[in-house]
Amino acid sequence: MEDFKFTHDLYNSDLRSECYDIKTKYEEMFASKGEKIKYLRFRFKKKSNR
Repeated sequence: MEDFKFTHDLYNSDLRSECYDIKTKYEEMFASKGEKIKYLRFRFKKKSNR
């Protein structure tokens, strides 16, 4: 894996701008209950031809 980033509180982190303020149904549901929204981003490394 590469480009691995995460946060335990999306709304109070530097990664918030990556989400374009798009909220899922479940994100809204848990946020309205006071839950912190977790965020994880990663990519798999490209397979080399070697």
